[in-house]
Amino acid sequence: MLLTSIISLILFSGPTEAHSTPDGRHYREAHLVFRWDRSNYEDSYLGNAEAADKLFTLLEEIGQESIDSVSVVAYASPEGVYEHNLKLSRSRAREFNAAVKQRIGLLHKNNFPIRVTSGGEAWEQLRYRVAADSTMSEAAKSRTLALLDDDSVPRDTKKWRMMHNALGATREEGDVYHWLLLSHYRYLRCLSIKIYVRDVDLNATEDADGRSVSGNLPEAETTVVDQPEEATGDSRDKPQNDVKGTENDEEDNMPSIPDANWKGRRMGTPIIGISTNLIYDATWIPHYGFTSVPSFSLEYYPAQGHWTFGADVDWSHWLHYPEHRFNQIHNITLHARRYFSTGEEGFRGLYLKGSLNGAEYGLGWDAHGWEGELLGISAGIGHKWNWGCFFLDMGMDIGFFYSRYDPYVWGNDATLWYYYDYAGDPNEFVERRKGLTWFGPTRAYISIGFDLFKRKK
Repeated sequence: MLLTSIISLILFSGPTEAHSTPDGRHYREAHLVFRWDRSNYEDSYLGNAEAADKLFTLLEEIGQESIDSVSVVAYASPEGVYEHNLKLSRSRAREFNAAVKQRIGLLHKNNFPIRVTSGGEAWEQLRYRVAADSTMSEAAKSRTLALLDDDSVPRDTKKWRMMHNALGATREEGDVYHWLLLSHYRYLRCLSIKIYVRDVDLNATEDADGRSVSGNLPEAETTVVDQPEEATGDSRDKPQNDVKGTENDEEDNMPSIPDANWKGRRMGTPIIGISTNLIYDATWIPHYGFTSVPSFSLEYYPAQGHWTFGADVDWSHWLHYPEHRFNQIHNITLHARRYFSTGEEGFRGLYLKGSLNGAEYGLGWDAHGWEGELLGISAGIGHKWNWGCFFLDMGMDIGFFYSRYDPYVWGNDATLWYYYDYAGDPNEFVERRKGLTWFGPTRAYISIGFDLFKRKK
């Protein structure tokens, strides 16, 4: 069994790496990653299923008699509020016991200790990732390392400066901070699993998928979250942080280096989306013909969270006086959307929507027409598909609106004027004397548009 373990540890192709500590202890390391701002493990995210399967196979090949101990450290990426990131890393550590340990084959009866800790924000991992990144331009690398290595600047200040353009932009990466978010930060949100092996001499090998790099690095400080008799974790989006007042006994791993195909692309997060409603643009009314309602929408994407905010404007102003036909609609809608997926996923997929709108209108066919104003409130559901900076957005709203209006008619006299359709005493006439209440569909849309990548943090 020991010979099998040695061969497996050296030749195993998958998300693990062979390491040796300064005191001669040998271990294999693997990672499982989490989505941005999430602590629940997902098999479908960033190849987690394949990594967990390979780790399961590795544990079987090593055998419990050859395992000395297992260490699991949970991390969060160094962005946003520190206290939230610390809480997030602790939640990810607990997720190991809740879902991961059974998934990778660590059962309840183990003959070796398993230690689960929280590593906080992944500053040291970020530093070593950047230093080892051969695809990164020298200008971007030197700026990033200079800020990360400046011990006179507190980490919260470093974080603020990085988010507010302290790293600048380069021709290769574009905005350097946004490039780091896409190329490195996603691998800083993780569980780092280290399997220590008894009396085995290993040579470090690189992960087959290139997601992590071996190395004997100083361990980050951690807070012990749990030390069950069986627990381990796996991580690929790992956020390691230096948590004051605690210590981590395990060595840091160096996260993976981004693929070369990131190079030369302009990175960033969209700040606003612009689109048009194809249904309104192609409106056709019987006995009237083509009556396009020009429309456009703006949607603002915050830097974090699931909510977006926007406005829709519809502005039709068709006037055919000789034919007594009018299509005047001036509508403004304010809306908020709650997407079910965001972060690195972008604001896409299924969402719920709430809207407030106000409009004025003048609609006429033949010799009869109506003019008035309305206010409405509605709720809806939609789905957005993204292809790069372009997107397709479809949805429908249902709600309530109330309108005050007056009917009018063509006078058919020498003046060719239009008159309110009113037969009473002119002295008693009051505008907007009729009311209309509606509950039902209020808007349908099939929109195409594009996102603008302009955010500067």
